[in-house]
Amino acid sequence: MRLPFWLPLTVLSFALLVPTSSFGQTAEEEEAQERLAEAKEAFAAEDFQKSLEAADAALRLYPSLYAAMMYKGLAYEGLGELKRAKGLLKIFRASTFSEDDKAVADEALVRIQDKLGEERKATVDQEAAALSQSTADSEGEYEVIAEDTAPAPRKAARMAVPLDMPDYPAGSEEFLSWMLYRQQLSLLEVRRDTGIAILAGGESRRMGQDKGLLPLLGIPLVERVLLQVEGLSDNVLLVTNQPDEYRRFGVQMRRDVRPGTGPLGGVYSALHHATCDCTLVLSCDMPFVSLPLLEHMLELSQGCDAVVPRLGGSERVQPLRAVYSKSCIDPIATALDAGRRRVISFFERVNVRYIEMDEIERLDPGAGTFFNVNTPSELTIASEMAADYPLP
Repeated sequence: MRLPFWLPLTVLSFALLVPTSSFGQTAEEEEAQERLAEAKEAFAAEDFQKSLEAADAALRLYPSLYAAMMYKGLAYEGLGELKRAKGLLKIFRASTFSEDDKAVADEALVRIQDKLGEERKATVDQEAAALSQSTADSEGEYEVIAEDTAPAPRKAARMAVPLDMPDYPAGSEEFLSWMLYRQQLSLLEVRRDTGIAILAGGESRRMGQDKGLLPLLGIPLVERVLLQVEGLSDNVLLVTNQPDEYRRFGVQMRRDVRPGTGPLGGVYSALHHATCDCTLVLSCDMPFVSLPLLEHMLELSQGCDAVVPRLGGSERVQPLRAVYSKSCIDPIATALDAGRRRVISFFERVNVRYIEMDEIERLDPGAGTFFNVNTPSELTIASEMAADYPLP
C-alpha cells in the first residue's frame, strides 16, 4: 500500500511546529537539569546554601532526578544539618542505580556518622557534667551545722523522670533518646476523635515472608510502628488477613473487606471498620515514625477529605502514611469497582491537602519516616537508620 504523497510533508510540518523538547526531555526536565548543574557548581565552590536551593528546585521540577537528591543531601552536610543529610542520602542510596553515586553517598554517610557520634558524645558529656554539678550542689545543702551535731545523711541527687522510664544510666545515649521521645509525646494530645489503622498485608514476594512480621533489630516492623504511635490515639486497629499471626500484639484486628484489591482495598477496609470519622493510615513496612509530623497532619485534617505527604511531586505522593476521612469511602469504592488499584486513583474526586517537602523536613529532617522496606538490602539500611528513630 502506497502512502499518500502529502503524509511526509505533514509530519515534517508538525515537527517544525512542535518544540524539540516534546520529542525528548520535557521543558521541566531540561530546567531541572540546569538547576542540577547549578547545584554541582555551587557545591564545588562550597556555596552550600546555593547548592541546596538549586538541588531543591531541580527536585521540585523533576522528582525522579535522583542526582539532585544526592547534592541536596551533600549540601545539608556542608551546612551542618547532619540528620537531614543522613536521611536524604540513605533514601538516595536505596533509589539510585549508579554505583559511582552510591560510593559518593557511602563516603558522605561515613563522615556524617562520625560527626554525629562526636555530637552525641559532647551532649552526653554535657549532661553528665550537669548531673555532677547537681550532685555537688545537693551535697552542699547537707553540711555539718555544728561540731557537736551529727551530720545529716546526704541525699543522692535525683532527676524528675517519668515513672515508666527504663533503668538507663543518667546521661547515656539511651537516657537522652528516651527523654527526647517522652518530650515529643508530652506535646501531643491523645486524640479520641481520630483512629489509627496499620495495614499489615500478606507475604511479600521480594522478602519471601510477611513484611509486618519481619524483624528489624529483633523487633517486628509492625510492632515498631505500634510502639511509636502509642499514646497518639485510643483507637488503633490492624488490617490483616492473618489474625492468628498478629494476635500477640494485643490490638484489635479486622480483615480486608474487599480482599485481593491491594493497598487501595486496605485503605477502604480501614475506613470501613473505623469508628472515628478521621483515620490515620500507616503501612507496616515504613518502620519509622515522626510524631510531630503525624500531629501536624492530624491538625490539618479538619476541612478536607485527605491529608497526604508529597515528596517533591505527583510521582512521590505517600498515600500509605496519610489521613483519610470516611467521606473517602464512596470514591474509593467507585475506583475499585472500575478496576483501578492505585491508591491515588480516587484523589481526583476528593479534597486533598498535600504536605509538601518543606513542611516535612521542618518536622522530620531527612524525611526518614517515608523510608520503605521492600528488599533485604533496604532492611539493612533501615537497621542503620533506626538510631535516628528511637523506640520508647
